Amino acid sequence: MSAINVWYIRRNGEVKGPFPSGLVTRHILLGRVRDDDEISPDGRTWSRVSDHPELVPSVVKENPGDPVSQERLVTARRWADERNGERRGDNAAPGAEKRRRTDRRTPETPEEVGHRLLRSVRTQDEQKESHQKAILLGIVAALAVGLGAVAYFYTPAVDSAGAECSRPPAPKINWSNCSLEGAKLAGANLAGAKLYSTKLTSANLRGGQLTGADLSYAFLSMADLDNADLRQANLMGANLRRANLANAQLADANLAYADLTGAELSGANLRNVKLGHAIWPDGTICSPASLGRCEPVSGN
Repeated sequence: MSAINVWYIRRNGEVKGPFPSGLVTRHILLGRVRDDDEISPDGRTWSRVSDHPELVPSVVKENPGDPVSQERLVTARRWADERNGERRGDNAAPGAEKRRRTDRRTPETPEEVGHRLLRSVRTQDEQKESHQKAILLGIVAALAVGLGAVAYFYTPAVDSAGAECSRPPAPKINWSNCSLEGAKLAGANLAGAKLYSTKLTSANLRGGQLTGADLSYAFLSMADLDNADLRQANLMGANLRRANLANAQLADANLAYADLTGAELSGANLRNVKLGHAIWPDGTICSPASLGRCEPVSGN
């Protein structure tokens, strides 16, 4: 995972962005951003994408002549494709379909990027829930016609460079962009872990040690974080819809732009928690200055 949070992308003199690092990685995976495209953290200093291997998913770097590697690449691209009902231009990097020139948007601020990502996260979560329901119905039908058993296999994805998706939990582990839905991690010590954009939907993290962990843009919908220690954790833009955060320690954590729709927060310690632009459990949008409590945006 890159230490830089957002990037501008330039191709043939045309600049787009800023995009969060995780979104740039997805664009690279999907072929929307090429090695010879230029990127910049500030729109002034530029370098080639190929100079930043930390942004390139490891599955892209695998042997192109290996059929197994190519199958993994196709699967990873299918998983990462975020075209979920929004107009494609809303997230388009250079190389994607372009709107009419007269409709072109001006560069977005980081705040606008945050709001757009929240919309995308909510839509992805709803699609994932529908997909899970379809799978359950398929299992029921299979049992009805006499199948004896259904085996469930879980293989964590290998994504961003340096990620350690197959390793057991440990402090400061790099699980960024890994697929760990439903993982059983109750009481696990993940202090200081890198969990950027990690998929932890429905994971059991009860009593987990997550102090100082980077959970920005992580997928934590329906996750169980009861009594988890999340002090000073970075949960910016995280999807926490219907997550259980009862009695969680969140002092000094960053939940800016996080989606807490339907989340359980009874007994949670929210001292000095940054809640700017977050979505509160009741759907209230928190004002940019919200600290320790959600102050509704004027007019909500």
